[in-house]
Amino acid sequence: MRTRVCIFFSRNAARGLNAGSVARNSAQFAVAIFLLGLPGVAFPGEAEPQASPPATHAPEVVEEPPASAQPLPRVKLATARGEVEIELYEDDAPNTVANFIELCEKHFFDGLVFHNVVEGRWVQTGDPTGTGRGGPSYKFAHEINAEYLGLDKKVVKDFARDYKLTPAPGTEEMSLKDLYEKQGFHYLKGLKSHPVTKGSVVMAYSQPDSNGSQFFVALSDCPWLNGKHTVFGHVISGLEALKIVKKGDLLEKVEVLTKRDHPYKVRTLETATNEAKAEQK
Repeated sequence: MRTRVCIFFSRNAARGLNAGSVARNSAQFAVAIFLLGLPGVAFPGEAEPQASPPATHAPEVVEEPPASAQPLPRVKLATARGEVEIELYEDDAPNTVANFIELCEKHFFDGLVFHNVVEGRWVQTGDPTGTGRGGPSYKFAHEINAEYLGLDKKVVKDFARDYKLTPAPGTEEMSLKDLYEKQGFHYLKGLKSHPVTKGSVVMAYSQPDSNGSQFFVALSDCPWLNGKHTVFGHVISGLEALKIVKKGDLLEKVEVLTKRDHPYKVRTLETATNEAKAEQK
């Protein structure tokens, strides 16, 4: 069976945010973080992606792992600005999709706002507090295959050149994969990870392996985020509707219409830790 999720939101009064200013400040923050050689995945205490100039190179990829024979789940967003259809990458980010569907079925997203909107970059929601600091009562790990994204072949000095950055001392000859692992990221093999491109549906978080409920839809390519965020779906149609979403617009209702014939249960960090302890006994 296919999974369909119907999300309804309408425009609420936009409150005091200049998108251009946010984009500029975000880019400055991203540059500062890269200079220091720190993770820099979000603003302190908030689950927000980094803004940055467009890149000039596409990520390299490796051989694709086999996909499931079952159709991919789908999500339908019904908005006051038009319908948006999303396909979920269950084969490539199964735990992330399980988390998303599980939260949808619990009506977790109903009535939340789009708290982080940067014109031309992304629209972000999923925070019950509306501040960028909230989420469910648990965290779960990234599902990213750095080698599939070609990060093991991309050298830091080349990446820095592309984005006019200055790499941290001693990192110039490292691969991006090695650099990000040094910053606390953990990668998996056997997944067909996706780059953050226009229309991608992506997890947001505050530090490595701290995914919860916040996610964003990229309105343009964001290759500087590759390897730092789990991409778990993409917009099939209706991206134009999301381009006119304003900060404070409501995500009124989320409804799961169909799903594959198996339970959807997120594997949290706590669960993974307990399983590891049990294996050691």
